[in-house]
Amino acid sequence: ITAFIRSIRLKKAAYLILTEDLNLNQISYEVGFNDYKYFRISFKNQFDCLPSDYKNIVLENKNNL
Repeated sequence: ITAFIRSIRLKKAAYLILTEDLNLNQISYEVGFNDYKYFRISFKNQFDCLPSDYKNIVLENKNNL
């Protein structure tokens, strides 16, 4: 159950990275992570990239379609 909840939080974080103009610390706190380092590791495990690179990767893939 905790893995499912973490997955939902990370998906929300990915959405916020793409749509909001917040820094990554604010986004991690907004979705319920108190430790940014743990957020970063969890995000990388789920999306295979760091949160700081996520927006650029998604936009590159969208432009290549």
